[in-house]
Amino acid sequence: MGVQRGKSDSADARWRAFDIDDVKARDYKIDTFKWIRDDESDDPNDLADPTELLVGALSELQLAIAEIQKLQGLIEPEAAE
Repeated sequence: MGVQRGKSDSADARWRAFDIDDVKARDYKIDTFKWIRDDESDDPNDLADPTELLVGALSELQLAIAEIQKLQGLIEPEAAE
């Protein structure tokens, strides 16, 4: 089982417990809990260029695939060939 986190585990107290009644009261929209939201990304004018986002995402995925293939080669040496 994982380690339980508390408010003091983050500078902005984002690690908080809330129960299902709180979530139901917000129509199951947990992003309405203001301590969860990232206020820095709320302004649509500050969003990165979609092409840059896609290029970055593809790059990250390619790196992840390469790492997975390395792991697969350790487990199944014939699969790496």
